[in-house]
Parts: sequence; structure tokens; C-alpha cells
Amino acid sequence: MSVVEVTVKSQKGKCAFGHKVGDKIVFDGKSVKGDICYSALMVLLPKVYAMRYGVEFPWA
Repeated sequence: MSVVEVTVKSQKGKCAFGHKVGDKIVFDGKSVKGDICYSALMVLLPKVYAMRYGVEFPWA
């Protein structure tokens, strides 16, 4: 299994949680490093899980 690092590439409007372009969140299988709102976590978690097991997405 691998570490997956997510970087905020763009932002539309203002994030209530304070995310901004350039912020990084690291998923290492044991913890999540960096601040992440529940909305972003729910969207990212299935993709991060898949990537940790070798799935390659064209946008990654």
C-alpha cells in the first residue's frame, strides 16, 4: 500500500472550512495529515482507498 497526497488545485467561491489552492492532505493508511472538511473527505475517501491499492485514475 502506498501513501496518497492530495493537493487543492482550484477553488470556486469560498470554502467554509478554509481550504485554499496549494493545501495538501496526506493519507498514509493509519492517519490523515492536514485539515480536511467532511465534504472533501467523503468525496475523496473512495478514490484514495482505490489509489492505495493500485488503481490509476487519468487525472491523478
